[in-house]
Amino acid sequence: QAAELGASQFVQGYGELLRADLSNWVFYRSPLNRTAATAASYLRVLREAGIPVPEPTVDPDIIEITHGTWDGLTVEGIEAAGRSDDAKLAGQYREGNFVAKSLDGSGESKLDVIARAARWLQHLQDKHGGGGTNVLIFGHGTFQNSVELLLRCYPGLTPQQLFNRNPSGGSHLQRGKAHLLVPLQFDMSIEQLPDGRKVVTFNDETSLSALLVSEVTKTAKAAIA
Repeated sequence: QAAELGASQFVQGYGELLRADLSNWVFYRSPLNRTAATAASYLRVLREAGIPVPEPTVDPDIIEITHGTWDGLTVEGIEAAGRSDDAKLAGQYREGNFVAKSLDGSGESKLDVIARAARWLQHLQDKHGGGGTNVLIFGHGTFQNSVELLLRCYPGLTPQQLFNRNPSGGSHLQRGKAHLLVPLQFDMSIEQLPDGRKVVTFNDETSLSALLVSEVTKTAKAAIA
């Protein structure tokens, strides 16, 4: 139902843009079943509105964070299994730690996902940048948080505030609803200083080019150290 509502709202807000030039849109989804279901709801509503959208490209690089051998277990469950050191790390992850992950290396930390998102944004820029392409993605919360951090969609929030759920269990993300992020390309200039630093000027101050994701990743690492 959430996906159906989100799809209807998306058609109301962006349907005319899609009808005007469908060739200027590309669609991606995670390989997980829940994103396949969300994508199916959107495609059905869009097609019923007379917009013949194609099937999205399945992209494993936008999959949700994987917890490896923690998957499906609570911190208490990991402790009960005799994995005290892993349980300690899992507790740190639950409290907002950005580098905690399973000791056997089977899962990802939040910082790992941020780095993956940075590589994906660079790939997206290389493939679609410069053409004013609209990108619609059916993905996951932790990956989206990573993209929002890299693109500085919420400059007033710290990385911890952006990723952490509030005490009520809510989130700024709403399941099934389309979330508008920033453009991939825009007018900017870069000035190289004698000491090696760069001064970047954006005509659109709410946007940040994916060309700079490596620098932003360094900023994110410093912010959460």
